[in-house]
Amino acid sequence: MVRCVLEGDLTMCYDSRIMAEYTDVLHRPEFPFETSDIHGLLDGIKQRGLSVVVPKIEVAFTDDDDRMFYEVAVFCKATLITGNTRHSPEKPFIMTASEFF
Repeated sequence: MVRCVLEGDLTMCYDSRIMAEYTDVLHRPEFPFETSDIHGLLDGIKQRGLSVVVPKIEVAFTDDDDRMFYEVAVFCKATLITGNTRHSPEKPFIMTASEFF
């Protein structure tokens, strides 16, 4: 999936909340990523992706931290690809990577 975004096969839609989340998660001690690799990935997303500012959507979430991904997908009329569909509302545009491919 990451390769598809970085090679331009998929356009990732994101906002500042998503980039902050990725920055935080990728720097966690349990992930052995080099800082330069993290910056390369985030820079690649910024260069090839679509940055948006979205309104809040009132919809029930099991984990409210996942709301930002849903809001961006709805705003961009995009597919939301996630490894954890159970935290999102049941919508046809929300799927796992294997379902997407």
